This record gives sequence, C-alpha cells and structure tokens, in this order.
Amino acid sequence: MVKGRALLMLAIVALAMMSLLPTGPVSIASAQDYSFSVSEERVNVTVMQDGSVDIDYKFVFTNIGYLDGVDVGMPNSLYDLSTASARIVVNGHERSPRQIHDSSYVHPGIAVELDPATVSEVQGGGSFALYLHINNPHMVYSDPQVADRAGVAFTPTWFDTELQVGNTGLLNASIILPAGMTDLNETTWLENQPFNAAYFDSSLGRGVVAWEATGVNPKDQARGAFDVGVGFPASYVQVHYDPTTDPNLGG
Repeated sequence: MVKGRALLMLAIVALAMMSLLPTGPVSIASAQDYSFSVSEERVNVTVMQDGSVDIDYKFVFTNIGYLDGVDVGMPNSLYDLSTASARIVVNGHERSPRQIHDSSYVHPGIAVELDPATVSEVQGGGSFALYLHINNPHMVYSDPQVADRAGVAFTPTWFDTELQVGNTGLLNASIILPAGMTDLNETTWLENQPFNAAYFDSSLGRGVVAWEATGVNPKDQARGAFDVGVGFPASYVQVHYDPTTDPNLGG
C-alpha cells in the first residue's frame, strides 16, 4: 500500500478546456447538429526530465450528430505544436487527421481536423476514437511549502455541455512518474484528491499513479472536481519552476 500525505501543491493546473466547434470547410451546419456523447476519456501525463510533460489523450465519441474537428486546450501557451500527432480509428480502420494546427477557438489550444471521409462515416450516430499526443513544456513546479519537492498538477480536458449529450462514461487520468523513481512511497497528491491506484509499470519502466471515475459530469470537470496531481522529490527531474515567480504559470 502506498503511503502519502495530503499536499496542497501549487503546481500548474492544466487549464485544458476543450470544445468542439466547426473547424472544417463545412461550417454551415446548424448548431444543433453539433452533438455527441463521450463514452471514454483517458489521459496519460508523462513527467519529463526537462520540466515538460508528454500528454497522450484517448477519446471515444459516440452518437455523433455532426463533427468535423476537435479543439483541445493546452496547459500553457508554450506547447510544442511540432510534437503533435493524432490518429483516428473508425470501425476498426485507422485514419490520419486532415490537419493539426493552432486553434482559433481555444487559447491556448490546438485543433485536430477530421478528414472528409471520417466526417461522412461518423455523421448521424456514428462513433470513433481519437488518439492525440503532444509535448507541453514548463509543467513541473517546485512545492513552495516543502523544500526539495516538485510536482505536476493537471485538469483532464472537458467538453462544452451545450454539445456533449450526457455524462462522460469513463474518465481515467494517469501521471507517469519521472524516470528513475521506483519508490512509490515518495509520492504525494493534491489536497483531497488522492489517487485510486499506484503501481510500477514494467513495460514503461516507471511508476504510475492513476485516478478513475465513471458517469462524470463535464461541468464538474470544468470546476476542478477531477483535477489530478502528484508530488515527488525534486532530484528526480533536472528542471522545475518556481510557481511564486513564474509568469508562465497557467498562461
């Protein structure tokens, strides 16, 4: 059993607000056509030595009315668009996005545009899975309350409740600990947000802490009810930032 004390970690909270808006050439559809359900949302946040994190999302969209793109909010404006990649799986077939670029609707954020064949196939009740990867720098912060401690905090992204129908079926968020950290007893968590599981993943060669919930209301996500975070000895990373002086915190 992993031990950990509650820690109010003033690390950056990833304000990863996501919305689904018309991003493709077909933008004349009426607003009520943009509707969908989310049966699954998973995110892995991997802590890197340089103070950045790799963010890997998986979304499963169902009951789609119309959808030609997904806009994904990023934790801060320093995200590295050159590292972004995405793939889409529809009925067992993998497709590439038409384009990934800076979002015109979510700031800071990126837009993943679907190719026309995907738009046509999922329209009118279809479903698909979207996998998204990107690196976001400037995400590991020192703990101002405890010397020689650092950490990462993150808000799993949510969708506009005017577009999403119903609650998210499954929400799973995992933070993959820094390389070389094998003693999970060294971890702490956000105050009142203990993780559900902590384990060593032999395939990754890293420790992992995870949170999971079902029937998640996007409005609760938006207000921070499902924020996640982990603290660890600062010696496991080469770079971390001071949240009391950093102008990039949350920006």
